Amino acid sequence: MVDTGTIQKATTTMSSRHREKRLTKAVVTVTGDSIAQPAPMLNVNPPNPTPIESTPGPWQNSTAKKLLHDDILAGRTKNKSSTEVYYSRPEFQCYKRQRFTTNFRNLDKTIQARMKCADNTKAAYDHDLPILQAQRAQGFHYDGSDLQKQLRRDVQEGLTDGLKPQMVRISRQIYKECGLSVQSFAGFLWTERIRHERNLQSEEYRERMKFINARVDA
Repeated sequence: MVDTGTIQKATTTMSSRHREKRLTKAVVTVTGDSIAQPAPMLNVNPPNPTPIESTPGPWQNSTAKKLLHDDILAGRTKNKSSTEVYYSRPEFQCYKRQRFTTNFRNLDKTIQARMKCADNTKAAYDHDLPILQAQRAQGFHYDGSDLQKQLRRDVQEGLTDGLKPQMVRISRQIYKECGLSVQSFAGFLWTERIRHERNLQSEEYRERMKFINARVDA
């Protein structure tokens, strides 16, 4: 006869081992007093993904614009994409990337234009300096010269209004023979125009201008 007690005991033992095996799979492995942690995930996000401020102020007077201005002048943005520049500083990430890209391109374009203008001005200065030195050695000075008097008179009479410096420069023989570049001549013309506009605030000057304009119209 089959021993019923033996069969029951074997069945109980197998069930216990089965439960123990299932329980073992669910239990987290414990080493000493610490619990084994899963391996860290790789960081696939760009550096500094979180802005330092949630609501930045206007771009025009922001710290971000000043930093970007300095970076462009220092050449730190040269040969870099707008995305690379955007993630180079946390201050830039306060703004949406598309908006920053537009601001970056506009500011870079403005600075490059100013630098080109500065280079042209320096070239004109280098060209005119020997001429001015030679003229001064011969006793010529712009202040009080015939060139200044004629240019000031033309500005007062409105003969230079709406004209570019190169057009004014070829309008009279005295301007052609001054030997100065267009840039330096434009500087003298700009000085006389500013002086004229500033003097218009004087009532005495305005009365004098009425007399001059009446003489021109006659």
